[in-house]
Amino acid sequence: MFLGTIEPVVRNFLAAHAEIFRGKVVAVGCSGNFTSERVLWEATGGNVRLFSNDVSLYSCLIGAHLAGEPFDLAVVEDEYRWLERAFAPGGWRRIASFLVFYRMLEFERRNNAYRVRMWNHHFKEFDNLVAATEERLNSVLLEIEGFFAGDVLDFFQEMERRHGEDVIYTSYMPFFKGGYERLYRRVGEIFQWRAPVYPLLDDDRRVEVANWGADRKHITLLNFPLPGQEPAMFGHTQRNVHVFMYSNVLEKTALYRRAHPDAGVRFELMGDENWPVLAGGQVKVIPISPVHIQPYKAYYLARNIDFSMGIYGFGISLAGKVIGFLEFSFAQNGNASDWYLFSDFAVGQLDGTTRSGSAVVGIHHASIGGGRTSAAEKAHAALRAVEGPVVGGRESAVRANKAAPTARRDRPLDGGQAEGVLVREDVREQPGQQA
Repeated sequence: MFLGTIEPVVRNFLAAHAEIFRGKVVAVGCSGNFTSERVLWEATGGNVRLFSNDVSLYSCLIGAHLAGEPFDLAVVEDEYRWLERAFAPGGWRRIASFLVFYRMLEFERRNNAYRVRMWNHHFKEFDNLVAATEERLNSVLLEIEGFFAGDVLDFFQEMERRHGEDVIYTSYMPFFKGGYERLYRRVGEIFQWRAPVYPLLDDDRRVEVANWGADRKHITLLNFPLPGQEPAMFGHTQRNVHVFMYSNVLEKTALYRRAHPDAGVRFELMGDENWPVLAGGQVKVIPISPVHIQPYKAYYLARNIDFSMGIYGFGISLAGKVIGFLEFSFAQNGNASDWYLFSDFAVGQLDGTTRSGSAVVGIHHASIGGGRTSAAEKAHAALRAVEGPVVGGRESAVRANKAAPTARRDRPLDGGQAEGVLVREDVREQPGQQA
């Protein structure tokens, strides 16, 4: 809906500490798409006084609307005069029109067939896309008391002059040098508006803002550590960026895990009491979606491990009860034939106990939907199922296995249809975007 957002790991951390902000004055520097404001507004039931800030046309347009302030915007390139009609109603309609047009600009050059097709589609469906976007924007529940278009430090100092020591200063500065300038340069050529003047927000400026806030009630998010300061939160984003949140108003944690999808699927796990009676049972390695493994990783892995998700997942079952999981992924070089063991761990009943050691030595790869065969199977034809009797509870014979079942809530892995295990078929990850 909006064009940028702070990462889920940060949103979750803010929501968990929402009571700190209840009834307080909060100055949000570099609001972006107002994600932190929306998180705090929802988590406190609207019992928070929010003041926002940014410098981009996009954010200033939204900020002025949320604060009930006027905003002058004119189209200066003749090619796009048709936007004046779309902007005329003002309000969320104008913002929705701007959002759709901004997405169109990705294909403006039309230098290949794909971009031509996408540009023509957006142009033809512009009104419909705007209407759908406006409908979603109308559901936004957020009120801010004021918006400052300009430098984040100037904004903070103005808030201090107006509200004294009552302010909590939060800043979510972009992680790339000259970020706003690169992102919105083309927009600035098409539109005329009262653009603010501000210094470049490079790393030195970010440190300056962070040091200013350190002497006050503050929350500062950076993508690099500050020497000599302990972060309240250390996390890892979906864009493979480490983030450090510094604060003197939040409870410190060593690490805060990113949010992972949970499809609600659970398997029957092997308890210690079952091992004596299952000697001689069948061991199977069965393809499952990596999405279904993540809740177990969250439970069994150490709390200071911020894990991510592999490409292919497998469950290891003994007599239909799960004793462990495997995940595989591509190597960093991106070579489709170069796979590595991404994660492996044993499980027990969900009582905090686990069985030690590895449980399997082989892999079965099932075709994915409609009889397709994956690149992994072509590259690793030797990877096959493990299925055989347990000898003394430890060893297994090896023979070929059939396709994997589709997992259901609280059920064995055995039986049923093969399940697609490509994570991209099971998860539609939201694009990572800047705060």
